[in-house]
Amino acid sequence: VLIFEALPRSGSRLNPSTRWPYVASPLDALVRVEWKKDGTFLNLVADDRKRQLGDGSLLISTVVHSKHNKPDEGVYQCVATIDNLGTISSRTARLTVA
Repeated sequence: VLIFEALPRSGSRLNPSTRWPYVASPLDALVRVEWKKDGTFLNLVADDRKRQLGDGSLLISTVVHSKHNKPDEGVYQCVATIDNLGTISSRTARLTVA
């Protein structure tokens, strides 16, 4: 059975960095953790501001926002997969940039 021990929460961010947790499990070596934004998997290799930490958490190192440009705003979701066992998705969390 796959379960999340902690889930991302919606909120507004005033600080320049944001971190959403994925809590490690005893099966960490087998778990593939990925993140979605607005229903699309993030390409963390191509994004120098977003990265996945060793524990699976998503870190946005510098949240970008201006009056007309808020590319980091959206709905985020963590997806954890163990091959040949299954996939579980966290509840969604909305990031609003203030």
